[in-house]
Amino acid sequence: MAKGRKMWVFSPPKQPKPKVLDAVKTNVEAKANDLIETVLKPNHIKPPSGDERFNLSYMRHTGQWWEIYTELSLDESLDAIRDEPHFLP
Repeated sequence: MAKGRKMWVFSPPKQPKPKVLDAVKTNVEAKANDLIETVLKPNHIKPPSGDERFNLSYMRHTGQWWEIYTELSLDESLDAIRDEPHFLP
């Protein structure tokens, strides 16, 4: 089987990506912060319990958080973090 001949082809320069204006960035940031403060935080962040109990989770290789301990005391939590392989860097 014979090799095809190589030939030069025209490759036009790539168009530069458009810059986002500072005013647009500021507007998006303000609206995103408003969404976080008024919707996301009130609906998804719960206040800590008064009895100093903790839930321990780790992030799996899939990017999903996996809760493995619930309602641990502070000492139990620190022992688990120190001794369990799930919490090693």
